Amino acid sequence: MFEEFYFVPLEVPKLEFNREKFLDYFDTNKEHCVDDVSAPLDHPWNIVWAKPRNSDWTNDIKELFPQIINAVENLPFYEINNVAFLEQNSEVKLHSDVSKESDPLLGPSTYRCMLINDERETFYLREGIRIEGTLKDEIHFPEFPNNKNFFCVNNYRSMHGAFVSKNPNSRKIIMAIWGKVIPEKHLKLVDKSITFNHKYCLQVTPDNYEVKKTNFKVDLDKLQKDFEVAKGLMCHDNKVLCVTAVAGCNDPLYGCKPKVTLEEEMNRNYTEFPDIFIGTYFEEIINSLPFKIKRSRILLVPPHECMRLHNDLEWRYHLAIETNPSCYLVFRDGDKYHIPADGYFYAMNSSLRHTAMNAGTTDRYHLVICGVPGEEPTLR
Repeated sequence: MFEEFYFVPLEVPKLEFNREKFLDYFDTNKEHCVDDVSAPLDHPWNIVWAKPRNSDWTNDIKELFPQIINAVENLPFYEINNVAFLEQNSEVKLHSDVSKESDPLLGPSTYRCMLINDERETFYLREGIRIEGTLKDEIHFPEFPNNKNFFCVNNYRSMHGAFVSKNPNSRKIIMAIWGKVIPEKHLKLVDKSITFNHKYCLQVTPDNYEVKKTNFKVDLDKLQKDFEVAKGLMCHDNKVLCVTAVAGCNDPLYGCKPKVTLEEEMNRNYTEFPDIFIGTYFEEIINSLPFKIKRSRILLVPPHECMRLHNDLEWRYHLAIETNPSCYLVFRDGDKYHIPADGYFYAMNSSLRHTAMNAGTTDRYHLVICGVPGEEPTLR
């Protein structure tokens, strides 16, 4: 599964520590890192070696991080070479780390722990394969679950860098762990981490025009909270719930019937919200979208189900409310795409023959908004 992602917060216990004591230790012991590895980046780091090669953890480190030995044992190393604390002192240029770049499954030779990051929009990633020259223009600032700070980056699928903090008093210190990885344990850890933390994972965008990530982002926690009432009305025998309906519809929550022709559908305006969505975040989102839309619905795909192969008339915007990593949109040519619950809308060309499948063990709920037939999608 790791070949489909390029940033994954690891399902490893959060490394807790006293910030004030750690910063005092770091500032006392730091030195400017000048070596062959950092030379191409103009030596942008101050460094403290926490565990140099062939040495044990020092008593100072054990006191600062009482759980550090147990935490590192959760990582899939069979040999640890070095452990260091790094803080940038200048901009870190875009780069990828030394790794098995010929194998997209084994991206990292380094695991990291984000110890301190006072300004989130400094450390960033760009998706793409550096050795093939396919880096995308967009940059992404990763987020972490509150109870996690270890992560790994797929160096085959991305490059990363870090801007200088805007506030001179801000700090950002990463612990980097280098070593030799057991591939099977690495993949098991990553798959487990994607399952538990998929909301925060950054996924590779397919190089096709079937599904495209937009710039439209919502507050997913707020949406999920407002979804609870509607969720109670859905079940495996009732998998569709209308968020908008045609004015005067006699059943606005479950849709206007019978089906109409394309010409009639083009003349329909979906302006009415069923009572359970009036005043909710769903209404706010739909009214704020900067493009024309038709109907909006919540679609449920239960575990172990797959829809029939079909095609629709227009581009559709999917937003995952609840999902699991084994849910996919699958196209007839074999391309598949997982839409993560990351708060973003994804535009899908539903005129291509496709299906939706849930090979996981939990329900999948998407908010699906139809664009206007014949119009290109709005991505930003």
